[in-house]
Amino acid sequence: MDDSFYSKYKYNTLLGLLSNGIGITFSAILIPILIRKIGISEWGYYSFFILYIAFMSCLESSIQTYTLFCYSKSRLELKIYTWYRDNNFIYKVLLSLIFILAAILISKIFANILDKYFYLLILAYVNLIFRSISSIYKGNLLSHNSQVGYYKITTIFSVLKPAVLIFTSTYIQDIMVIELGCIYVLVSILECMSLYVFQEKYSIDSRLKLAKINSNVLNNILIGNIISIAAANVDKFLLFIFVSIGVAGEYTFASAISGLLYIFINTATSSIGPKFNELAYKKKNEETIRLLIIVQKTGNLIIMGGIFGYFILSKYLPIFISQSLDVPTLNKNFLFLSMSVLLLSNLWLPSTISVSNNRNYFSIVNNTLTLVFYLIIFIILKLLNIECLFSLSLFISAIFTYITCIFIFNKYILQFNFIKFFKEVILAPLIITLVGFIFISYLGDFINYLEYKIRLLIDIILIMAYATTTITLYILYNKNIK
Repeated sequence: MDDSFYSKYKYNTLLGLLSNGIGITFSAILIPILIRKIGISEWGYYSFFILYIAFMSCLESSIQTYTLFCYSKSRLELKIYTWYRDNNFIYKVLLSLIFILAAILISKIFANILDKYFYLLILAYVNLIFRSISSIYKGNLLSHNSQVGYYKITTIFSVLKPAVLIFTSTYIQDIMVIELGCIYVLVSILECMSLYVFQEKYSIDSRLKLAKINSNVLNNILIGNIISIAAANVDKFLLFIFVSIGVAGEYTFASAISGLLYIFINTATSSIGPKFNELAYKKKNEETIRLLIIVQKTGNLIIMGGIFGYFILSKYLPIFISQSLDVPTLNKNFLFLSMSVLLLSNLWLPSTISVSNNRNYFSIVNNTLTLVFYLIIFIILKLLNIECLFSLSLFISAIFTYITCIFIFNKYILQFNFIKFFKEVILAPLIITLVGFIFISYLGDFINYLEYKIRLLIDIILIMAYATTTITLYILYNKNIK
C-alpha cells in the first residue's frame, strides 16, 4: 500500500506537459508573427522587455518556490502555513520590490537611458508586482496532491497571453512595442485576479498548528534565483551592450526557440518537487535516485528530440519569418544554446533535491559557477575573435558547470553510481534520438524532388513518425532496465 501523500506526481507531470505544451505552441506561433509584423529591430526592443521580465522573475520564482516548500512541508507535518502570518516573508518581498524600483529610477537618473527603455522597465516592474502576488497563489495550488486547479488557470493564461498579442499585432496597424508591453501586463493582472478567486476555494483548518519555517530558506532561494537569472541571461545582457539591436534580435530569436526546450524540466520541477520534499522528509534516498534518473532521461530525450526536430524544419525559416534571416548563423547559435539547455537543465532537479535536503547552497554554487565560467570564457573568446561568441561561451561554460556541479551533488548531497547515471541519463537518450534522426534524414533525401509545400507536410509527418519511434524505443529501453 502506498502511504505517500504526493501520489499523483506522474499525473501532475503529464498534466503540466499538456498545459505547458499548449502554452509553448502559442508562444512559438507568436514569435514569427511578431517579427514579420514589427520587424527584427523592434523585435529586439521587445526582447529587451522580455529580458527584464526574465531578470525580475527571480523574485516571483523565489516566492513560488518558497511558498510551495512551506505549504507542502506543512501538509506533510499535518500543520498549516499562511503567508500573511509570515512576517519574515512579507518584509523581504517588500524590501526586494523597493530595491528593484530604486535600481530602475537610478538607471534613469544617472545612466540617462532612453525613454523607450525606461517605459519598458516600468512596465516590467508593474508586471513583477502582480506576478509576485500570483506566485503566492501558485505555490499554494501546487502544494496539493492533485494540481488540476493550478493547471486549469495557468493553461488558460498561457494561451490567452500570446493569443491576445497575436490578435492585436495582426489587426492593429503600426502597433508599438510599448503597446505590446501594456497588453502583456494587463493579462498578468487578470491572471492574478483569477488565481486569487480560484485558490480561495481551498479552505484551511484553523484548528491545526502553525508550521515553523526556517527563516534562512527564503534567503537562500532568493540569492540562488538572482544568481540563476543573471547566469541564464548574462549572454543577452552582454549582447545588448556589444551589438546592434538588429543583430540582438536575431540572436534572441535563436535563444527564444532554444528556451522552449525547457518545457519538460520546468514542468517536472513544479510537479515532482513536492514528491522530492516527501522523499527527503522520509529519508528515502534510493527512491529519490531512481525517480531522478527516470525524470532526467525523459527530459533529455525530449530536449534531444527537439534539437533534431528543429534542424529538420530549419530550412523553412526564411519562408515563415524573413528572407533576410541569416539561417546558417542562426542554426549555429541554436545548436550551442540548445546544448547549453541540455546540460544546465540536468542541474534543475538536483537543485530541488538539495533544497529538500536542507542543502540550499547547491543552487547558489551551480549558478555562480555558470556566471563566472561564462564571463571568463567570453573574455577569452572575444580576444580570440571567435565566431558565435555569445552562444559558444554559454555552451563551454555549461560543460564546465555541469561536470563540476554533478560531482559536488554526488559527493556531498546524494551518492549514486556516476557511470551508470551518465549512461542512463545522457548516453541512452542521445543514442535513441540520434538513430531516429539519421533514419529520418536519409528517408527525407528520397523526397527532395517534391514541391516545397508537399515536402513541408511530409517533414511534419516524418517528425511525428520520429517522435513515435523515439518514444517506442524509449519504452522498450526502460523495460529492459533491471
